[in-house]
Amino acid sequence: MENEIKNLIVLFPGANYCVSYPLLYYAAFKYEVNGYESIKLNYEICIKEDRSYEENIDIIKKFVLEQVNEIDFSIYKDILFVSKSLGTIIAGWLADMLAINIRQIYLTPVKETLQFLKRGKNIIIVIAGTKDKYLEPDVLKAHCEREQIRLELIEGVGHRLEIFGDMNVNIDILKRVVELY
Repeated sequence: MENEIKNLIVLFPGANYCVSYPLLYYAAFKYEVNGYESIKLNYEICIKEDRSYEENIDIIKKFVLEQVNEIDFSIYKDILFVSKSLGTIIAGWLADMLAINIRQIYLTPVKETLQFLKRGKNIIIVIAGTKDKYLEPDVLKAHCEREQIRLELIEGVGHRLEIFGDMNVNIDILKRVVELY
């Protein structure tokens, strides 16, 4: 089976949102069921409170680059990056660094991610909440419209794409997001 078609999903967590949390867990699950191999990045050890945000980002980039340098991306027909929050910066940057055909799903991007949200970059969708405090929804909406990127804004939810304390609504939101993958 040397010529078997392979596909890959790579998960990029947020600073406080790991790959085992629902949005990323079910992204991997959905694609693994469809035959994708998965890589679940973990760079939590790189984040230190005594460093600036920018310093943490730079250290995470180096850490991730060392990990992915060992991957032969040429063996995959489809490569999908799914990223959340801080991970959207890393996923956008890495896609530019690798300069290969990568599809992207961005969950709750932060303002530093806007530089990577560009027309023609094979972005499937950007998903965020209307109450996200890390990137104003109006700014994100205007940017996505300008770049002709599909944006799904979920009404009434914040950065975690959840409503605190309402399990049934959160399950409905999760189901909706997973359907958009």
